[in-house]
Amino acid sequence: MYRDELMKGTKKFALNVGKKEGKMSVMSQRYLFIGIACAVLLAVLAGCGAPSMRVPVTRPAEIYLTEPRKIVVGEFQGNGGQAVAAALTRQIVGTSRFEVLDQASLEKKLRESNPSLQPTATKAVTSALLDKLYRPGKNRLFDRDTMEGLLREADPKLVGPDQQTIAAELAKLVGGGYLISGEVTAYSYFQKDSKELSQRDAQGKQHETNLKQGTANVAASVQITNLSTGVIVVNRNVSKTADRMAKAVDALPPDPDKNALLSEAVNGAVASFVRRITPYTDYVTVTFAKNEQKLPELDQGVNYARSGLWPEAAEQFKAAAAKYPKDQGAWWNLGIAYEYSHRFAEAEEALKEAGRVAPCDKCGREIQNVRWLAENIKKLQEQGVR
Repeated sequence: MYRDELMKGTKKFALNVGKKEGKMSVMSQRYLFIGIACAVLLAVLAGCGAPSMRVPVTRPAEIYLTEPRKIVVGEFQGNGGQAVAAALTRQIVGTSRFEVLDQASLEKKLRESNPSLQPTATKAVTSALLDKLYRPGKNRLFDRDTMEGLLREADPKLVGPDQQTIAAELAKLVGGGYLISGEVTAYSYFQKDSKELSQRDAQGKQHETNLKQGTANVAASVQITNLSTGVIVVNRNVSKTADRMAKAVDALPPDPDKNALLSEAVNGAVASFVRRITPYTDYVTVTFAKNEQKLPELDQGVNYARSGLWPEAAEQFKAAAAKYPKDQGAWWNLGIAYEYSHRFAEAEEALKEAGRVAPCDKCGREIQNVRWLAENIKKLQEQGVR
């Protein structure tokens, strides 16, 4: 239909040009020929293209932090340390999988559990606690006795039953959690200015393009310490480079936004770490088989899949395979639909059937992908993701 409309429009345009000249000119005929050729080419390309779509897939955490899932974001030494710590806090909170204990949240919890505690005392206690958390070493066992000693150091006025109550509350808040800290090893910005000369224009004037490229680089070593044992359970290096080009002809462009690029690099480096400690969503491209036999069930199945209705898509592809069992594409599509419906054994069987209909290297590769996805689902279930 699209091809027919294009051909009609092209012919009309050529005829209009011919009318203005009194006849169908050579130029008009050329326009008509080019238009028809383009229409045919578009139709051929449309027919050749196999339908595809991007599918969200949840990946398990590379490093799984067991219960209790409490995290204290500690100190990051070096230039840019505060920016990295703040980005880490935001992104970990955004996962909704951890309870992040910072100065503000600890003060709030203490005020809620001990309304009689003075604000100054609350701040002193939480500051002393966080300071102890940030100190190097392995002696970070936060039982009630340890907390009582910490309280005496922070505020000598806190004595008696009140001290024991607050100490027990603090031990409960941080006990068994994790401390994330580290060092920013690179936090830099560099701008390179250059210029390019263009070819002379029709008037013989040569133009100059001025370029300004800004590059931000951030790298950090990040470690996670188990607060119950004092043992470092994770130690990773992360980095990210962000760049942006500004240009203008016969003028100077504005400088790239240094702060925006540094922020982009910080967030990128932090995101690569957060993806390792929490399940995350990735996207894969799924390509369906071409509808060689013009089976309506295949088209309908693809439509269901694009709406995320994988079980309904599988029913349509299964009907197509039953109607035309020698259509390899029907079996391939059925295997894909079963795979993303998490019916892994049936997915393997459908893909094997596609390989029996005709040689199919990609079927073997997809079977490996089915097994890998099944293993991912198993890990996600172990990590409490349903």
